[in-house]
Amino acid sequence: MAYFGHVFLPAKDQLLFELRALAPPPSDAVAYRRMLATYNYADFVLHNFFAAANRRQIRRVKALTRKVDRSLRRLNTRAAAIGLKTCAKP
Repeated sequence: MAYFGHVFLPAKDQLLFELRALAPPPSDAVAYRRMLATYNYADFVLHNFFAAANRRQIRRVKALTRKVDRSLRRLNTRAAAIGLKTCAKP
């Protein structure tokens, strides 16, 4: 699990950094900000998930798994609202 976190989290963080630098068309600005806010929350939850997994906090990992699932579903919905497609399903 630690290896996956060390590979996945930096790539995800880089994507979030690049998405923050983009300027959406004015017609999509509100939806884009909502999508970024959801991404920020998903980022927070994922970092906590991997930290708990590395510490072998099984009960916390289970609770965070549900939060990860919900936040990624919400992120996919909000990304689709502005025309972004996901390459994988949570």
